[in-house]
Amino acid sequence: MRILVVAERYWPEGGGGELATHLIIGLLRGEAEITVVTGTPRPERVKGVNYIYEPLLRRGEKAVLWANAVRLAGTKRFRELLRQHDAVYIPRYAFPVVPAAAKMGKKTVVHLHGYALLSYTAVVLAPYERRRVALDDLRIECRKGVVHCATAAALWWLPKLARKWIRQADEVICVSKRQAQIIADAAPELREKVRVVYNPRPPEEVEKRLSEVPTFIYAGGDSRIKGLPAVIRTIALLGKRGLRTRVVLTNNYGEKTRRALEALAARYPAVEVKLTGRAGRGELARLHAEAWALLAPSIWEEPLPYAVLEAAAWATMPVASAVGGIPEITAGTPAEKYTVDLREVPQKALELAQSDPREVLKDAEKTREEVRRRFSPQEAVKRLLEAFV
Repeated sequence: MRILVVAERYWPEGGGGELATHLIIGLLRGEAEITVVTGTPRPERVKGVNYIYEPLLRRGEKAVLWANAVRLAGTKRFRELLRQHDAVYIPRYAFPVVPAAAKMGKKTVVHLHGYALLSYTAVVLAPYERRRVALDDLRIECRKGVVHCATAAALWWLPKLARKWIRQADEVICVSKRQAQIIADAAPELREKVRVVYNPRPPEEVEKRLSEVPTFIYAGGDSRIKGLPAVIRTIALLGKRGLRTRVVLTNNYGEKTRRALEALAARYPAVEVKLTGRAGRGELARLHAEAWALLAPSIWEEPLPYAVLEAAAWATMPVASAVGGIPEITAGTPAEKYTVDLREVPQKALELAQSDPREVLKDAEKTREEVRRRFSPQEAVKRLLEAFV
């Protein structure tokens, strides 16, 4: 089988969705010939996979990307690529190529890591049942500034266009049961096409040796929807209790947030606040080797946050809000008791920091065993191949 992958952004650009795509490509490589068309100039390459840089896919803003993807789908070079392949796989937002692939009779699989067919931002704040997606989109974008706010207000209709394109795909992959439930409810015409395939766990192994000081990792960056305000409340609670702890914040933070975190650390000297910037895979694994827990107080219906899956698979206890696909990661494991309402996250972090480190590690290792079984690469590749048959 020959699979054409169209992904405007590819690892190491992006986040958990792009990393999951990269791992999936590596798994499918043993079963199919793969060509990746991407707007990332220097992707991390999987041996044996053909990568083609496509300038038309470089711009990430949806309106521009989709206009360029329509242009790409009509080019002679892209039609030739379609003819050379048996199936088309779209793991990000290049939905406008779906009609071209369908017209040529190619099996087309769309892999959703968000909610682009419901939401301009591809984000659905929890709980979905509030049904305020359009208003939430405006709130999210307006926090970024006037231009973002005006753009979101003007382009509110873009998800309807995405839905029209996705409707022509043969299969729609969701990465959690919760995401599939939301997609099927919002777009009932896709119900029969939706299948759930969990992302594979990370391939790296981490040898755990908990640090003497209770250490938490937060990987969400300067993002309210990832739960940064709850992380700040957690630091404050630990500090007020005078508990010697460490909070390591990976990813990128603006100057305003940096100053706020520095002020917080100065006010509560018992808590060491460390900002590392964007961490590479090796550095991240080293951080997890000593970490007691991951803070993941997300406020949106994250389909299957890779940071949480990664932490659980590396025996780092997730202290997380019970939103999106997070409960599906921690269900039936000791981590389930730390998957709670957003308001309870700081208190649960405090409880964990006060626990016997031997018990923390024991529970984390039990969680790792179950998560490694449930999110095995073998099961992921089996389910993915079924989608292409």
